[in-house]
Amino acid sequence: MEQIKKLFQKFKLETIISSILLIALGVLFMVFPSDSTDALCTVGGIILICISSVIIIASIAYGFLLGGHLLISGVSFMLLGIFCLVYPDVIKNILPIIFGVYIVIDGSISLVDSLYCASARISGWVVLLLISIVTIALGGFVMFSTTLDTITMVAGICLIVDGVCDLVKTLVFSRKVRTAKKKFLEGYNYIDLD
Repeated sequence: MEQIKKLFQKFKLETIISSILLIALGVLFMVFPSDSTDALCTVGGIILICISSVIIIASIAYGFLLGGHLLISGVSFMLLGIFCLVYPDVIKNILPIIFGVYIVIDGSISLVDSLYCASARISGWVVLLLISIVTIALGGFVMFSTTLDTITMVAGICLIVDGVCDLVKTLVFSRKVRTAKKKFLEGYNYIDLD
């Protein structure tokens, strides 16, 4: 039981760190819109190639029977990494969609948490609901913007807002959401993380 609590505390810390990284990435997108997308394509391509190399080596080490699916994943990541390096303009054109989808999914998860809080009559659920709606709207806006520099700057703003919202949700609402879920799922078997 104690290991599970530590695992969820680690998740909370990772959420805080990823929120801070989202804010930093958003600032870079706002300050250097064109350069940041070029760098993101290059760094992303290199990271994908490195990951794919490790996966391919692991698939060889496990043998084809156990590592066959790893080989397919490794080759797929390798091709995607090479594509990022060779055709960065194509990647730049789909980056807003990727960031927008991420922001919409993140907001949707928060929306569900706010509904748990509302059904359990936990105070502050309206704030969480509003944060969720704003996050979803910003994600939609990023997905359907048109010019790359404008999209990059708006994506930067949205990433900053999403990062701040994630920090608020994690630091202020994580305990309330757990309490709401506990009330909502009363009578079911679950693990108490407090």
